[in-house]
Amino acid sequence: MVVSPSTITTSTCYPFAGIDSNLVAGLGQTAALGYLGSTAPPSNTQFIRVGRKVDTEPVVAGNKPIVDFYCQIGLTKSTNSRNDDFELLVYNWDDKVLGGLTFDMTQGKLFRYDANEYNTGSSDSPYTDTGLSLSSLYGTVLEVTMHVNYKTNTWSATMGGVQVVSGAQFTRRPTTGTSSAARTFGSVQARWYITTVGYPGNNWMLFNDWSISASAEPSIPASASAGYAANSTASITVTDADSVGWTVSSDQTWAVVSPTTGTGTGTVTVTCAANSGLARTATITIGGQTSVVTQAAAPYALWAASLPSDRQGFSQDADNDGVANGVEYAMGRTAASATGDNGPAQLPSLVWTGSGASRRPALAINLATPSPVDTIYDVEVSNTLSGKWTTIMEKIGNNAWTVVGASGAIVASASASQGRMLHTVTDTQSHHFMRMKITKTP
Repeated sequence: MVVSPSTITTSTCYPFAGIDSNLVAGLGQTAALGYLGSTAPPSNTQFIRVGRKVDTEPVVAGNKPIVDFYCQIGLTKSTNSRNDDFELLVYNWDDKVLGGLTFDMTQGKLFRYDANEYNTGSSDSPYTDTGLSLSSLYGTVLEVTMHVNYKTNTWSATMGGVQVVSGAQFTRRPTTGTSSAARTFGSVQARWYITTVGYPGNNWMLFNDWSISASAEPSIPASASAGYAANSTASITVTDADSVGWTVSSDQTWAVVSPTTGTGTGTVTVTCAANSGLARTATITIGGQTSVVTQAAAPYALWAASLPSDRQGFSQDADNDGVANGVEYAMGRTAASATGDNGPAQLPSLVWTGSGASRRPALAINLATPSPVDTIYDVEVSNTLSGKWTTIMEKIGNNAWTVVGASGAIVASASASQGRMLHTVTDTQSHHFMRMKITKTP
């Protein structure tokens, strides 16, 4: 929506707020706010405003929570040794200030204004220095934009193409209670703040091509998925029908996004590093929306677990990368012992059966024959969600292996050297377990 200055006439305005076709050559009719004539503002006046009421609730109205404001401005310094402030402010539909920009003519600086005048008891300054000097603005006309997302409660602004506010929030204005300032859109207004009531500066601000528009924010799916291998990707479709533009970020270093900015409908690719552990997630933020990317766990990854002192167990190369990381290798046995059931040669080992989607991990253990009658061997797996160990197969003494529960585990036994038997235990049910061990209980 373009606000037309033709609705304002000099006959209905103070001499210090109106339209003049001669303020700046080449701009045609422009509006101005300030001490333009010989008549001073009323002696009890500190604020004078010019604006256009809209009164809408962007998050609800047409589901278009983004409000964009555009205008051209020009500042003229005072020549009577008095300096005032000029502001471009966002008001809600109750005419309460939410925030905006303050042109401090005394200090010659541009400030972000976080209105807190209705936030009683606050001693914080509502002004934040943007770092932009007004000296570069005097005597010229610059474009100003304000981009407000009422859904995420964030706003940004540019001045002459320079970003002066980025991702600010209307945090100083509560949305509940007696002094509430609901985040609705009432108007964008130009305000003249007379520093000393009754003694204004003869400074003024010009504005031209005032326009306000509403648009829908980009939308993305709530979730996406990627494989466990290195450079696995997840694709997120961005729907930006109003071409408001969007930026992309990831909260995890292992999930890299590309591109990081865009306009209009497009696709964001999330490239993932190899996952050797659990099913992990990254939150991808695009234009104020979030999508959770879930990366699959490495299939049948194995991890060691501490065992009770009276048990013996194993873990080998948990992430199948050929490197002994942390506690991946054998635990619970006396590795220094070279012979007997505790010897390194008798440690269970990890083997693989099948291929492709049918590839399964198995435990191979070389046991004496006959086995001691007072020894129990348990094969256990641990579910990654519950962390609870579950026995899937058991062998008591010299008896045969017994499947426990509905695990579907199988065992293959074959003769080995020195009168021993090699037992290979496979979990055929694909529990996606993260731990697997054999324990020996005397």
